[in-house]
Amino acid sequence: MASRLADLILAKSKTTGDSAALDLPVESLSISSEQPQTPSATSTSNPATETSTEPTPPTSTPSSSSKPLIVPFPPANGSEAEDGFLYVPAGSNDLVIIDELANLDHTASWPVWSVPPPPPPAERCFYIETAEGKGMGMFASRPIKKGELIIEERPLFVTRLQPDEASDGTFEMAALKHLNPSTRERFLSLSNAQDPHINRLPGILLTNLFAIDFDYESSDEHLGGGVYEFICRANQDCVPSTHYHFNFKTFTGRLFATRDISKGEEISVTYAALLASGATRRRALSKKYRFDCLCPTCTLPEDLAAQSDARRAELSRFDTFVRGGGMPSYPMLMDALKVAEKEGLASERAHVLLAGTKALSRSRQLETALDWATKTREAFELLEGPVSFYSTLAREHEEALEAKLHPKA
Repeated sequence: MASRLADLILAKSKTTGDSAALDLPVESLSISSEQPQTPSATSTSNPATETSTEPTPPTSTPSSSSKPLIVPFPPANGSEAEDGFLYVPAGSNDLVIIDELANLDHTASWPVWSVPPPPPPAERCFYIETAEGKGMGMFASRPIKKGELIIEERPLFVTRLQPDEASDGTFEMAALKHLNPSTRERFLSLSNAQDPHINRLPGILLTNLFAIDFDYESSDEHLGGGVYEFICRANQDCVPSTHYHFNFKTFTGRLFATRDISKGEEISVTYAALLASGATRRRALSKKYRFDCLCPTCTLPEDLAAQSDARRAELSRFDTFVRGGGMPSYPMLMDALKVAEKEGLASERAHVLLAGTKALSRSRQLETALDWATKTREAFELLEGPVSFYSTLAREHEEALEAKLHPKA
């Protein structure tokens, strides 16, 4: 269980709008870049509700303390422990973080643990209910507007180490031992969509992990995976109705509506690499989560499915071009933007706008760049709220361009 969680295995934990790919240096502006967050999964059935013959994790009642609890995990071979568990906030142990012991003291010192997470609204805009053929699902309890924050919650379980399919559950069981009993129970209620030979506890992790940032400006070295009580109930769609965003400053995961959602409609995220072809997405989902994706995009008639695949392939080529350091022309940017809008891929649209803002700034098309910067900010504010890294980045672009074009006397 000691390997790093480097690529977060899950397609759902890496969006196709990777900012490293879209980061074009802007000669006249001092702007940095970030890696985005991405979505997580439930299975088409809900194995977590089935009767289990596996032992129940041992329990331990959290004690009141001013210092977060760190517990080393001694390897079976008797060698010195390298990994361990951090329980936060101190005394309540509502969340466990698995990492190398060398990192846990620093993580325990973060000021965020002394700040309560944002309180839930008086009335949630969703409910959790059985979704036909999918296990549990998340549904809108009232009409939800595009850009509305649907849920913000802290994870129950976070790991920066790669879950091991061969684990017998001992490591995960030890991590659960000192958790708040309520948190432990909520974790154990989640679905396990993995192959039956995989132990239930690592199976829950492999099924439900979302990307977690361990830094405001995240990078692959600062990524982990987290499991949530409610966000993990949202099911898969290749044109998701929400965008998952992790807010490092509050250490919370958030779902924002990417379009208007009707009352009673199922709320979706994506677990797939959205720019892959439909056949590739379905194969990956079947292998990883053991279900066949029957979302509207995956069940299009053959001719329409081919058109969808062609559009996503065009976006993938655009992404590869920008990832390689290319500077897209204005016609190329407009084509990519139209394709993203035609496919209904809100996150990809926002990243095309960001790439366009940077490319247009570099080519000194400043009036057009300002227009794109404004659209970029609006797009990311809808996807992630006004204070996310990307929203702030876009606003800085907008302000810098405005100042350059219309300097104050």
